[in-house]
Amino acid sequence: MASSKGKQSTAETVATVAAKKSDAEEFQRIPPVVLAGSTLLLYASTFYVVWMGNRKGALDMFVGIFLDFGIDIQYVPAASVFVVAVLTYFLTPFIANTGQAFTVGYDNRTPRYKRSELRGLSARLAACHSNCAETFPLIVAAVALSQNTPPLLRARLCAVHAAARILYICAYMGDFDVLRSSLYLLGNHCSYVLIASAAFPAAVNALMASSST
Repeated sequence: MASSKGKQSTAETVATVAAKKSDAEEFQRIPPVVLAGSTLLLYASTFYVVWMGNRKGALDMFVGIFLDFGIDIQYVPAASVFVVAVLTYFLTPFIANTGQAFTVGYDNRTPRYKRSELRGLSARLAACHSNCAETFPLIVAAVALSQNTPPLLRARLCAVHAAARILYICAYMGDFDVLRSSLYLLGNHCSYVLIASAAFPAAVNALMASSST
């Protein structure tokens, strides 16, 4: 009996190590130049959002979605945070727990006990929920700190952040790893720029003013 349990434990350990090795190999297949290039592109895009100042640009379509629902531009940041909160604490845990229930089983007394056994889509759903929960405090802090940021810039960055998080979840579910990482960087970078706009208002205002000269 003890021998049987020992063999089972050894088999589980081997399976876990193999799964981790597979995940590492999958990550290594991503060309570093792709991630570096996408990161630089995303940084440039947020710089462009700031530099656009009060002029209209392509990314304003995300702000326009909120305006179409009758939300005033000064309330777009709060509405964006609400959307991300629903994604983080309702949608992603629901689909993650549903995926777990249909694969390894879900016990409400110990809901996280079997998550290490998840594979494929179910594992990605659980990881997606964890990532959303980890990044949510950052955008909340960014919105709270950027009260004096120009309203249009603040609305743009918050709307783009919300769009990035929605697309991030779709990319995670579809296993588009490079796109997922790029969208993760974009969403977080919007938060960084919001915080920077609160810390260095004179620099942001000068950059926005330069677009109209």
